[in-house]
Amino acid sequence: MSAASISDLTAERRRALLARLLRGQAAKGLPLSFAQERHWFLQQLAPDSHDYNLSKAVRLTGRLKAPALEQTLSEINRRHEILRTTYAVVEGQPVQVISPAERLALQVVGLKDLTHAEREAKAERLATDESWRSFSLSAGPVLRTTLLKLDEDEHVMLFTLHHIAGDGASLGVLIRELTTLYQAYAGGEPSPLPELPIQYADFAVWQRERLQGEVIQEHLAYWKRQLGGQIPKLRLLTDRPSPVAQTRRGDSQFVYVGAGVIQALSALGRKEGATHFMTLMAAFQTLLHRYTGQDEITVGSPISNRHRVETEPLIGCFINTVALRADLSGNPTFRQLLQRVREVTLGAYAHQDLPFEKLVQELQPELRLSPMSLFQVWFGLDYAPAAVRQTADLSGLKFSEVYAAAPAAQFDLTLSMCKIGEEMIGYLSYDTDLLGVDTVGEIIEHFQTLLEEISINPDRGILDIPIAAPGQEDPTVYSDAVFSDCYAQDSEAEFLFY
Repeated sequence: MSAASISDLTAERRRALLARLLRGQAAKGLPLSFAQERHWFLQQLAPDSHDYNLSKAVRLTGRLKAPALEQTLSEINRRHEILRTTYAVVEGQPVQVISPAERLALQVVGLKDLTHAEREAKAERLATDESWRSFSLSAGPVLRTTLLKLDEDEHVMLFTLHHIAGDGASLGVLIRELTTLYQAYAGGEPSPLPELPIQYADFAVWQRERLQGEVIQEHLAYWKRQLGGQIPKLRLLTDRPSPVAQTRRGDSQFVYVGAGVIQALSALGRKEGATHFMTLMAAFQTLLHRYTGQDEITVGSPISNRHRVETEPLIGCFINTVALRADLSGNPTFRQLLQRVREVTLGAYAHQDLPFEKLVQELQPELRLSPMSLFQVWFGLDYAPAAVRQTADLSGLKFSEVYAAAPAAQFDLTLSMCKIGEEMIGYLSYDTDLLGVDTVGEIIEHFQTLLEEISINPDRGILDIPIAAPGQEDPTVYSDAVFSDCYAQDSEAEFLFY
C-alpha cells in the first residue's frame, strides 16, 4: 500500500470503512491500534501502574494570560480526538469511545505563600508525584494538565499523558502546538494551525485493515528468521539479586561524548554507509559483549513508525519496538561488526510495520506481552534527554522545559542519546532494584572510553579495544554462577514495554 493511501481515510472514507469492518456490530465502536491494545492490556494487569505515564513540565516566565492558555488547551483537545478518547469493553474486546470536544477549565495550584526555595522544592515534588499518578482508561482523561503558580510572573505547567494516547514524539507535537496557539491567542489572533488531515482512529482502522494476510505473514517470516530459536538471557552482572516484586523505580546518570570523538565516528560511519544510530548501537553491543562474554547480544530500540506524512502532526501512540540481534562471534574488528549491525538494522527498518506485540505472541505465546524474554537492555537515539531545554519567547512569556521526573525502569539498562551540534549527550537509566550509582557510573566511563578508542582505531578486534581508563584494569567477563545468583528470582511475569 502506498504512503499516500492512508490519506484516503477522510471522514467520509472512514465511515464507509468502519461500516464494512463493523457491519452488524455498530455498537462495538472503533477498534484499537495494535499499540493501544497492548497498553490497554497492560493497564488491566496493573491498573494502578504508572509505568506508561509520559510527563513533561514547562516553566512559564513572564506575564501569563490565563484565558489564552485555557483557550490553547481547549483547542489542542479539540484538534486531537485521541485526547478525548476513553476505552470500553464490548463483548470482551476493548474499543475506543470518542467524546465531543468541550472547553477545558485550567487547573491551578497556588504556591505563592511559600518562600522561593520552598516553592521550587514543592513544584518539583508535585511534578514527580503527578508523573507517577495512575490513569483510568475507562473514565479518562488520558491527558492531565496542571498549572503551578509560583508567583505572579512565574508558573510551571505539568503535562502527563498515558502511553495509550501518545509517545515521545506526541509530547513534541503538544509543546509545539502549545507555543504556536498561545502566541496567537495572546495576541488576539485566530489559530494559525491547519486542520489535521486524519485522526489517530483513522490510523488504527487503516493499520488493522493493512496488517493482515500476506503482508503480516511476510513481516513475521523475516522476524522469525532474525529472532527465532533460543535467545539467551543477557548475563549482566547486577549489584543486587532481582527481587520477587520489583518496584520499577529508576534513576539515570548523564552521558557525554565530545565533539572530537563524534566527528571521528561520523567519518567512520560515512565510509561504511552507517548512521550514528548504527555506530552507537554497535559500540553499545560491544560493551555488553565485553561484560558478558556472550556472542549474541539483543538490544531493544524504539522506532517512530511515523514514516507516512499524515501521521507527523498527530498526537497518538505510533512508536514501535524492534529487537536488534547482533553476532559478535570471532572477535571481529569494530569496522566488521559495524557492517553486521548495519545489515541487521536496515532489515529491521524494512520490516518495522509489524507490531512488536504480534512478534512476541508469535515467538513465545505463553509469555504473551513480555519483551523482557527477548531483551533486557534498550538503546535509543534522537530522544531528547531532559537536560535539553527548549525555550521560546512568546508575547512576553518565556517557555522552557524543566524537571526530569525519576523514570520508571522499563529495562535493566536504557541508553538514550541525542546529538546536539557536534556533541552527543544523553542518559543511562537503570533499575535501582538491580544496579547502584557507582556501578552505573563505571559503565558510563567504560562506554566513553570505548568510543574514544574506536574513534582512534576501528580496526582492532572488539575484544582488544581498551574500555578502562589508563591505569585501570579492564573488567573481566562475568561468570555464569554470578549471573544465576543475580537472576535466581527471575519471573515470567514481566509485561513491560517502552
